[in-house]
Amino acid sequence: MDNGLKIAKSRTTNSYGMTFGMSFVTGDNKKVCAWMSCRDYLHDAIRTEVHNHTRIPEDGHPFYPKSGDPSICMDRLRIIFQFSTENLEKFNSGIKAINIMEDFAGMERSTAEIVTVDDCVVTNGTTVLVKGTKEYMDVPHLLSIMTLVMRFFTLNPKFEYKSVDDLTKAFNSMYDDGLIVKDKLLMLHCHKWMHHIMKERQTLFGKKTLEEMYPTKIGHNFHGQGGITELCNLNSPNKDVNDRLKKLKKSI
Repeated sequence: MDNGLKIAKSRTTNSYGMTFGMSFVTGDNKKVCAWMSCRDYLHDAIRTEVHNHTRIPEDGHPFYPKSGDPSICMDRLRIIFQFSTENLEKFNSGIKAINIMEDFAGMERSTAEIVTVDDCVVTNGTTVLVKGTKEYMDVPHLLSIMTLVMRFFTLNPKFEYKSVDDLTKAFNSMYDDGLIVKDKLLMLHCHKWMHHIMKERQTLFGKKTLEEMYPTKIGHNFHGQGGITELCNLNSPNKDVNDRLKKLKKSI
């Protein structure tokens, strides 16, 4: 859907191109910072937002609030993706997959609309704003599911997705065929568990504070441990969450 919405460009831009760019958008439709190709930088940026706009020395993300970047909206998921226009149909399949997973989990359905922004990092690119529940902002592992699914669908061969089990079927087929697959190693550890983690999110994360979900005490180790793959490997920053997921895996 294209409603003619224009996103104001960020204070800084990128000096290099990428195949799949991501950035947060404010409630009044301003791009928060330069494009990010690394999904973990999104979580690192939220950690800066949560902790009084304070970066840690090891931070490598492009969000610099004390230099003038606007605050990240924490009330809702507001994220833009930019990718090659030829992949728009596959991106739409990713949105459909996320919606099916959200339905399975009893979560609010995310929406997507094509927007324009005077900041192109992908040659012949299309930019899409995805909006959704604040639960994605409260839990980095849930946001990591969203961005991993969107990138996996957009940058890999198209496949049929009608139910939550279809991702595992398609991934196993790609893996068995020895295809070169974007995010193959990440998906290897979590394709079976993502929709279950979304459904059991209250059991896993319900009593955790933002400060606990975005800890500074582990420094750069949060870059990676805050994502869905490390959670599925029972290596998130929160031992109690790891223990709960271990129990959930055994029950499934």
